[in-house]
Amino acid sequence: MTLTKLFIIHNENLKCRIPYINSTIQKLKEIKPDLQTTVVKDPSSIDTDTIKIKTKLEKTGDEQLDRMLVNINEGHVCNIEKHRNVWKQIEKDDDYAWIIEDDVVISGDYISNVKDFLNTDLSTFVWDIIMTGFSVKSQKLPTKFNKTHEQ
Repeated sequence: MTLTKLFIIHNENLKCRIPYINSTIQKLKEIKPDLQTTVVKDPSSIDTDTIKIKTKLEKTGDEQLDRMLVNINEGHVCNIEKHRNVWKQIEKDDDYAWIIEDDVVISGDYISNVKDFLNTDLSTFVWDIIMTGFSVKSQKLPTKFNKTHEQ
């Protein structure tokens, strides 16, 4: 079974991103016309008590892990909650879904990887989540979608 749904998390205050969202949807629909797209708006504001609870650092007892704990702010909490809201929608389905944010950029150099990803039979994977982006600058991009965790 291939990916069937795309969720784009969008902050309505950032209207300048709408052309990018539309361009991303158009490009992905050229690759996979049956892809169902949903733009997810920001959830309502999070109350102060919830933010305090979610930003509290709690040590685990694992020294190596505890050294990596970092403080998160209200923006981080809101972003995590946006993703959690989408995950709640997805877990009701048997379909596969891709979650991206409204500032995603799909490089022309990477489009063949996106095509591979969108057309890969994801049921052959043993996985909970597949990361499809880079969080750090890289001089060398992968040249092929890599299915390293197949059954």
